[in-house]
Amino acid sequence: MLWLALSGGGVAFSFHGTKAVITLQGDAIASTGNNLARIGISVKGKPVIDDQIDQPLTTMLSSISYI
Repeated sequence: MLWLALSGGGVAFSFHGTKAVITLQGDAIASTGNNLARIGISVKGKPVIDDQIDQPLTTMLSSISYI
């Protein structure tokens, strides 16, 4: 996905495995510390990541032991 700009926008996908790795690229605002974009990742309806994008490039890892 190239751009996700709308507030409340989302992406859904399915996979089989034990960990998920996602790399996100923030825009110029990511380095300012103001009005940061938020990311939430849920697995089977349970939140596993709730964070803000505060780096130009961010990689998030979630170990998924209960799938």
